[in-house]
Amino acid sequence: MVGLPALIVLILYSMLPIIRDTVTGILGVDPALTEAARGIGMTSSQILFKIEITLATPVIIAGIRTATVWVVSVQITGRKACSQSATSSRTIP
Repeated sequence: MVGLPALIVLILYSMLPIIRDTVTGILGVDPALTEAARGIGMTSSQILFKIEITLATPVIIAGIRTATVWVVSVQITGRKACSQSATSSRTIP
């Protein structure tokens, strides 16, 4: 079981690839598509949710997958380090 401080750190650590890929995906949407959406009368929030996020979904999912791999690897590495330090601190009489 992961303690609360470790859980908070893992959540914060996982936010970087998700946010980075979300921004990259939204900025990668073709400006002609957003301009066409504006031309048919969509509001800014409609453009964001119906056009930009929809088209950026594969990149956002890639960020979630990357974050999952990072969190699992850090958690496993941390457990191994903690278990090794706990066993090595014992002295044999």
